[in-house]
Amino acid sequence: MGILIERMKMDDLDSVLAIEDEVFVFPWQRESFAEEIKQGSEFYVTKEEGKVVGYLGFYKVKDEMQLVNLAVTKERQGKGIGSELLKWALKQAKSLGAKKAFLEVEKGNSRAISLYHKFSFYETGIRKGYYEGKEDAVIMRAEL
Repeated sequence: MGILIERMKMDDLDSVLAIEDEVFVFPWQRESFAEEIKQGSEFYVTKEEGKVVGYLGFYKVKDEMQLVNLAVTKERQGKGIGSELLKWALKQAKSLGAKKAFLEVEKGNSRAISLYHKFSFYETGIRKGYYEGKEDAVIMRAEL
């Protein structure tokens, strides 16, 4: 497929927040994304015809990558964009020295869990009440 991925900028925030609100029960707030952008964190977007259709964010700490955000607008889900973003992020993290990756995902988000399984993530546990004390998170890991 091959998609263009670029670093997230402040100009992308309205679009990113619209996707956050559209796809997550517990979305991140503007201030959180703005802080990540200011710090130069590993947060990226992909666009179609100049419009943000997906994004991701990860941290690299020592030899681990923590995927903290991955979302695609509902209209474009199922088109391979999430897979391309994840594949790119794992390759990027590996090039930065990561040997392992981990993430938390809402227990009820079977579509995301299925995607992560395709990339050799496996479930290692549950964080009870992780999302605002209401929703459990599945902890997943992968070897890079």
